[in-house]
Amino acid sequence: MMDRLCKFIYTKDSTDRIRTRAILCHIYYHALHDRWYEARDLMLMSHLQDSVQHSDIPTQVQYAAHCLLVVVVAW
Repeated sequence: MMDRLCKFIYTKDSTDRIRTRAILCHIYYHALHDRWYEARDLMLMSHLQDSVQHSDIPTQVQYAAHCLLVVVVAW
């Protein structure tokens, strides 16, 4: 279900803010369900690290929390 919802947002949304948050939620969902390889791959393929500094503050906080979660779960 989460996969379908995120893919819908990826294809239909025209704003970077909502798409970025959907990607972060998707990454969190994978990490939370012990699929941290998928979470890591999605994080790397999305190139969020290149553009997150241009996002709003709540999105940057969400990005930092999700990066930390992926690193801790992977450890």
